[in-house]
Amino acid sequence: MGLKQRYSVWAVRLEMLPWKLPKDLFETIVIRNLVLTSDLDDTLHMNNARYSREADIARCNFFARFRLLWAFDILRVDSVLSASASRFRQPLRLFERFDIHTRILGWDDHAFYLEQKFVSHRKDFVVAVIDCQQHVTGTTPVALMEFITQKKVKKSRAEDSWFWF
Repeated sequence: MGLKQRYSVWAVRLEMLPWKLPKDLFETIVIRNLVLTSDLDDTLHMNNARYSREADIARCNFFARFRLLWAFDILRVDSVLSASASRFRQPLRLFERFDIHTRILGWDDHAFYLEQKFVSHRKDFVVAVIDCQQHVTGTTPVALMEFITQKKVKKSRAEDSWFWF
């Protein structure tokens, strides 16, 4: 089993770790990563498909830390990535370290809207941004947030997220 496969298995089991629930619903969760040889394309830059894969792992990590994976299981609901928009500004090179910053922009009656920024350690520069619409079936995002926080939560839509969807 390669390093990337082990990392994927590790990311799926994140919900079992004793994370502290973030204090703010809009807190940014950061994970660190490194460009490996298996991530490269013919031009020796990180392949665009790898950005989506790493974003999926970061989203899974984000949902685990916010206890959303646990809430999905308890409430018997599902979530699916229904839309994403990627913007690439600069390529990542071999063995370059980068962070993925994931945060909730807002939610409406059907979906969460997330932003994921890939930040290079080399220049502390945002090299890519992926905006995501994570659709929830079986309940509403407001009900999920109320279940997790045990507080009354209202709809919170980020106006700039509609530009990409």
